[in-house]
Amino acid sequence: EFWVLADAYYNGIGTTRITIFETDGDNSYQSVGRIDLVGVFSFYAGTMQAVDINNDGTDEVAVCIDDNFLILKFCGSRGQHIYKLNYIKQNNLIVQGEFKIYYGATMYELQSNDKKEYDILISMLHVIVQPGGNLGRFVTKIYKPESVSSVADASGLLDKLAVFHNYPNPFNPSTNVKFILAKSTRVSIKVYTMLGKEVTTLLENLLAPGSYTINWEAKDSNGALLPSGVYLITLTATGEAGNYTETIKALLLK
Repeated sequence: EFWVLADAYYNGIGTTRITIFETDGDNSYQSVGRIDLVGVFSFYAGTMQAVDINNDGTDEVAVCIDDNFLILKFCGSRGQHIYKLNYIKQNNLIVQGEFKIYYGATMYELQSNDKKEYDILISMLHVIVQPGGNLGRFVTKIYKPESVSSVADASGLLDKLAVFHNYPNPFNPSTNVKFILAKSTRVSIKVYTMLGKEVTTLLENLLAPGSYTINWEAKDSNGALLPSGVYLITLTATGEAGNYTETIKALLLK
């Protein structure tokens, strides 16, 4: 069997579609399953690994793509591939002047013992923003399991805020960022380069509940047109439940 990953937009939402094939003869395969990761659009190749995490004789599938690390648990049968999300670790990208971009991940038993616990090794680009110049380095962080199954909980603001991927993407000469507020919230939208340099501020205001669309014409804070490349659009919402940050990637092609 083999898996094929592809990116596409469905109803304006970036999606990674995984199609699963199994052999039905010599050099012949048929599609037996499909997994759609809605809202996940990869700008570079990630990694995928089959590993029996809980030692039940059936492999789980660990996928690292677009700053998301997911563990998919098989709960179907032969010829009928059904998976449920068993674990997710999402990268916030920008936290207090530091940028972290996932490039891949693997699961490995670093310390052999009777429990046979697998650690998660995530390779990432770590950029620290400094006045005299940003400091960048490639690192691998190791995460140890705390429980058999865990799904990350989102901020309390999530039920009051919805952020959509920019569209079109890739884009030229402009793209739109849409978000919906359920209550009054202070919102900041900034654009950065992949190395953490701030490009421009698109919005900085207290907004009433409603749907908003912000247009960006690929210009910096001085009105100069930017070159082709990948840019990070970061929305920060501040409310009673705390701060919530969502970062999306925009690809400018000229």
